[in-house]
Amino acid sequence: MAYLGNTPQIGQYRYMDTPAFDGVQTTFPITVGGASFTPPTAYAMMVSLNNVILNPTVGFSISGSNISFPTPPAALTPFFAVIMGDTLYTGTPSDGTVTNSKIANATIGYSKFSTTTQATLTANQIIFGV
Repeated sequence: MAYLGNTPQIGQYRYMDTPAFDGVQTTFPITVGGASFTPPTAYAMMVSLNNVILNPTVGFSISGSNISFPTPPAALTPFFAVIMGDTLYTGTPSDGTVTNSKIANATIGYSKFSTTTQATLTANQIIFGV
């Protein structure tokens, strides 16, 4: 898949399965790979119906693991929906972004130091949080 800018490294982006539109129903189950899925909010979704990106809560709404449209989509209407990253999934921090103040005291073990550093230190000489 092509991206404008940097390719996302993480984020748990999911592609919603295409519902079986019939021109009658307005509510459909949200599934990803055949399994039911509950997005955190409609704002965490990008939905395209008939090649038009819909405005969350106006062009579609979600309730639990169901998506609803104001009018029934016709059969074979082009559709795609991307459920964007989990709201609490932060992933791996980028290089150079974690500072000492973000690391809890006494959480880094001696074995995490490089062998070069280990060769110059002993466990008794390391005092964390100073």
